[in-house]
Amino acid sequence: MVDKNTNRSLQTKNAQQLRSAETGLKQFAKQSGSRASISYLKLVAVFPLRPLRTEVELSEAIQMLDYLLSRKKPLDEQEQGYLDSLGHEIRFYEEANIPMPAVSGVALLRHLIDAREATLSEVAIGTGIAVSTLSSVMSGKRQLNRNHITNLAAYFGVAPGLFLG
Repeated sequence: MVDKNTNRSLQTKNAQQLRSAETGLKQFAKQSGSRASISYLKLVAVFPLRPLRTEVELSEAIQMLDYLLSRKKPLDEQEQGYLDSLGHEIRFYEEANIPMPAVSGVALLRHLIDAREATLSEVAIGTGIAVSTLSSVMSGKRQLNRNHITNLAAYFGVAPGLFLG
């Protein structure tokens, strides 16, 4: 995990690289008749879109993603396309190279409740599941059924299949 100071310095570095690349890119775009916008070409000049092959490339891609997501100026259409493509490459690399441990439905439920900072009573009201049922599920005395999973998934805004792990 990158701390806030490191993230800020990386964002500053990325911004400086983007500004320095702009002059040459304007000339390139005019000469080549490129359909790519200058803003898109600046991003590609700093971090070209390509399949990620190493942890270092993954780290650099995540730094660029963080920069784009924290930028105050809204992304234009081509910048958004770059962001989407970069996110796809990050996800593809992580799925292929970083194993995810199986998480039980109860562990997921506990995490979602903690992340939302909700009480069992609030979850019960939001899902229509009795507090006693949720408590039994959390303690391992009872299993989630199809209706529970459907209601919990809707309440937390996640895919129902996540509770089947």
